[in-house]
Amino acid sequence: MFKKTCLVLVVTLVFFLFQAVTPASADQPDKGMVKKIEKLMKSADKAAGKGDFTKALENYNKAMEISAEYAPLHFGMARVYNMQKRFDESIASLENALKIQPEYPEARELLTKTLMGIGIELSRQQQLEKANSYLLKVLDIPNIESRKKINALFQIAGNYAALQNQVKSNEYFLQIVETPDFLTLDKEKFVRAYYHMGINYYQLQKFKEVDKYFSKLIQVEGLKTEYLKIYTFALYLLGVSNSQLNIPETSTKYLKEYLELTVNNPSDPYAPLANFLVGSNNFNNLQAEIEPIKESKDKDVLQKVAELAKSKEDILPFLQKAVEANPKLEPAYTLIGNYHYLCMDYEKALQVYNVLIEKFPGSEDIEDYKKFIERIKKAQEAKK
Repeated sequence: MFKKTCLVLVVTLVFFLFQAVTPASADQPDKGMVKKIEKLMKSADKAAGKGDFTKALENYNKAMEISAEYAPLHFGMARVYNMQKRFDESIASLENALKIQPEYPEARELLTKTLMGIGIELSRQQQLEKANSYLLKVLDIPNIESRKKINALFQIAGNYAALQNQVKSNEYFLQIVETPDFLTLDKEKFVRAYYHMGINYYQLQKFKEVDKYFSKLIQVEGLKTEYLKIYTFALYLLGVSNSQLNIPETSTKYLKEYLELTVNNPSDPYAPLANFLVGSNNFNNLQAEIEPIKESKDKDVLQKVAELAKSKEDILPFLQKAVEANPKLEPAYTLIGNYHYLCMDYEKALQVYNVLIEKFPGSEDIEDYKKFIERIKKAQEAKK
């Protein structure tokens, strides 16, 4: 789900004379010390530019002996470590620079790039726990730009989802979607964050939360045209979740739209269950309508029930499509048989229940099926 982006870890840096970019700091050493440090740093930069990293680090270490409280010195060492792909040492140096001088844009930028680069590369290699150990550090960088923070949060959340830690995943996705004006800042990540949150909650079987986030998601302007697959699958999970929440009308509404959008995909793996749930929802509604008729104790109760059942044209077609697409969908057969029974079409009901016994001989409900066959036969005889 998550796109894996291979990032080149080495941050290419053009070496330059350091005085031109030295930030001001109230905690700098005195002028005499700074002069000596910057002289050594110039020599270090020249050596690094020639690829002599050993010489460069010797000069940086000599400068460090003069004063370790000079932020640009740590930044310079970090650049050398970065060029050598000694990223952990580079990160440590950059963190030192920012401890000394939190407002240090160049150090902040390089630290962000380095941590994100390592984190994304490790994610690509499926070293997800290790990747997050670097990506989480991005969140602690002082005054990091909102977009860069969001990128880190998104990757962290995605990694936790891949690790099947849906709770942690949603903890970080939530920080993204709660960002002010996030939808206008990055619509792509907004949509995908809501989408993956909904899937996480579905896997956790927290169906109210699924409904909460996917209901908001499908309201995003342009979602159906720009993100049709996301829109379609959100409808499916909304339908399933509302069925689990026992809200059949809402479930049916979402699932019918889902089936309309996927009608030209005969191999859709979710179509059987979607059709079954629509048929099941409508069958349950039928049963609710039947109850008052049964309670009336009229002589023609069975006939009235049969007439009502036959008037419901949104039950049998969906159930039949479900078993056509998935012949192993046992509950769909039971509802088809029960529907025919309510319609007083006992011959068809008997056929369906015989198919059930033939197809599912190991079913835990096999004895109930056999008993119901006897009930159907008695009703058939009584009808004569």
